[in-house]
Amino acid sequence: MKQFKIANSKNQLPVTSEPLWKNFPTRDKDGKALSDFMLIFPGFKKLSPEEIQNKVNFIYNTLNAFNDKIEYASLNLKNYILMISVKPLPGIQIEITSAIQSYVPEAKLVTHM
Repeated sequence: MKQFKIANSKNQLPVTSEPLWKNFPTRDKDGKALSDFMLIFPGFKKLSPEEIQNKVNFIYNTLNAFNDKIEYASLNLKNYILMISVKPLPGIQIEITSAIQSYVPEAKLVTHM
């Protein structure tokens, strides 16, 4: 199982202070190009620590459900940004985003075409 980075979470994963893009792989272990996207969470600052933790736990579990498609993910709770690097599969960004938005409706997809 891959480990996902969640800064400042009880999931006991490493905390990163470097810019997120510096940690992201651009290719998988076979040299194939990866795709990446970002989710932002406006409104998280207004939530209680318990509400944030519940949402982080859901996000973590959702990422694990897509473990075979995700190469790398990092959640920065200081800036409320989730960066995800995935295998380039049609519709995967929307699929992951929709799964997260089912419990975290404030999640907004940031991507490029």
